Amino acid sequence: MNRDLRNTSLSVQAAQLKRSLEKRDKRRQQDRVQRANQQDDGFSAEPQHTHAQPAQGHSAVAALNVISAADASLSAPSFSCELCKATFLTHVQHQQHLQSAVHRKALDKQAAEQARERSMASAGLNDMAAMAMGAAAWGATHSAGGGPGPGP
Repeated sequence: MNRDLRNTSLSVQAAQLKRSLEKRDKRRQQDRVQRANQQDDGFSAEPQHTHAQPAQGHSAVAALNVISAADASLSAPSFSCELCKATFLTHVQHQQHLQSAVHRKALDKQAAEQARERSMASAGLNDMAAMAMGAAAWGATHSAGGGPGPGP
């Protein structure tokens, strides 16, 4: 095998790698859909397995993984939760997520942030905070330059 790789060009090796990754991703996608269909039926004969995702770097393999994952995600319908930035293969999984503690915690955090923003806006603190930051920045640039400051 090593001799074969030494005699083939990088472009041929990249093409072989891409085909291999595409086949692997297609198998994984088919397995996910099959498991999702089994979950929708209310029973699963096989244990659920998760695959670790490869680290995203600046290598050719990482780029091919990104492309393959994008192609796979376009082929199957999916459901997503924008708040949690999560994607699900089935409606049942999506509904389970919406009722989960993780999603409720994200909702509580979002509500607290919105309440904080409303209270700051109603008190006029957003404008005051912007003015204070602007004044501090102006003061730092003008007093550090040795310009006119408080007189003796």
